Amino acid sequence: MLEIVNDKSSAFPLGKKKVIKPYYSPEIARNPQYGLPPYLPGYSFTFSGQLDQFVKIYSTGARAGNSYLSTIISYFKQNGLDITAESKLQDVIKMGTYG
Repeated sequence: MLEIVNDKSSAFPLGKKKVIKPYYSPEIARNPQYGLPPYLPGYSFTFSGQLDQFVKIYSTGARAGNSYLSTIISYFKQNGLDITAESKLQDVIKMGTYG
């Protein structure tokens, strides 16, 4: 994660367009208890280091809805940090929540 927020990741450089292709997840299809559809949408965005972008890049299931993101945001709020989906990872780190 620190490589990404410090713009040291060749896979996810800040300010560059990122395309995540639609995906069929055999694991989600085999596990209906996840409550997620196995056909996950693709996304195209300019990577700015936002929390919602990061979650969609690193968690296949997060592409099926906002429950993952909501859980993360709720956790931070319960611990006194007011963040949103648009919060930048750099700012979250500066809050002293990671690293």
